[in-house]
Amino acid sequence: MTQRKKRQRSVGKSAILSLAPRKADVVSTRRNMTSILGTTQNPRASAILRKSVFCCLLILPLFLGKDLAFDRSCLAAQVDPRILEEAKKEGELQWYGSMPIPQAQRLLKSFERKYPFIKTRDYRAGGDAVTQKAITEHKAGVHRFDIIQTGAFNMPGLKKAGAVGKYLSPPLANYPDNLKDAAGYWGPIRVQLYLPAYNPKQITPQRAPKGYEDLLDPQWKGQLGMDFHSVTWFASILEIMGKERGLQYARALARQQIQFRRGHPLLAQLVASGEYTAVVNLYWDDINALATKGAPITPVFMDRHIVAVSGLAMSSRPPHPNAAKLAMDYLFSDEGQNEVRESGSVPAMISLAQKELRTRNLFQANVTEIGNNYNEYLKLFNQTFGIHR
Repeated sequence: MTQRKKRQRSVGKSAILSLAPRKADVVSTRRNMTSILGTTQNPRASAILRKSVFCCLLILPLFLGKDLAFDRSCLAAQVDPRILEEAKKEGELQWYGSMPIPQAQRLLKSFERKYPFIKTRDYRAGGDAVTQKAITEHKAGVHRFDIIQTGAFNMPGLKKAGAVGKYLSPPLANYPDNLKDAAGYWGPIRVQLYLPAYNPKQITPQRAPKGYEDLLDPQWKGQLGMDFHSVTWFASILEIMGKERGLQYARALARQQIQFRRGHPLLAQLVASGEYTAVVNLYWDDINALATKGAPITPVFMDRHIVAVSGLAMSSRPPHPNAAKLAMDYLFSDEGQNEVRESGSVPAMISLAQKELRTRNLFQANVTEIGNNYNEYLKLFNQTFGIHR
């Protein structure tokens, strides 16, 4: 190879190396390249250099794309320094919630790792119980909780009582309108998919139900379980089918001699143990928790799936308002939603959900309608299925 060709190869190689992937401003890079081109005396070398620069500018986003996307994410997640400083002074966060303790603790521990200057405390009770506790305390002028997590159908009651306040957390802009309060009083932290499930040791896939209508088959009489607390599912059925047809379906289902128990995790275990052949409406995460351990339980995926949204709201009088804002922003963010998924729940940000759920057709009933008329739905559910509480 001649000295001239070596120099040309060297010039082209230098141009490429000068554009090695690093966080430099693209405009500045182009300006530098223009300067280099302007000082090249050899026309042929200049042409080679121009081609090298052009190719490098084309592939530069491939090298930097991930970093640039990360930068955009970081910018979107930037915290107001004043909130951060005040949260450091507060140093605490009180959580009220209804999700299982291990899942709640995982989320709170991940929040503490991100903000180690904030210590979290949690109180856990059933959705109705934790809601009533928050309302009762608020009416008594006692303000203990900073943020509260419970079923979204409980949120209208909390809002009406004045127990929760408005906070438009920036990440909430990424969620669909039907999963959050339009005024910013609450947003979604996770969703729970209602699915029928069966024991594959007791029934073959060919005989297994393919949808809710199949549960009316005589073979299921006396073989089905259901949770006492299925009001949201019931209200969703009425909305999907229409009230008249939905009630006809529910009454026909009631004639199947449904066996009622309290708690979806318990019902999932009863299916896996063989006590029930199938259950009408289990949560996917309870099914999955057992199935991943090898238990004989299989979900029934359908064309459309009812989901119950679990909401998150900030107290109207939080003892630690800035820590509460940090927690809300974190839990609604992609980072927080990934932790929700890793905890075993289904994140409300469906694009980050478990792979087998990301493309499912989900139906979320009108949360405000259910919340504002919950007692009426409860009464109708009890009458339809003959439940005496």
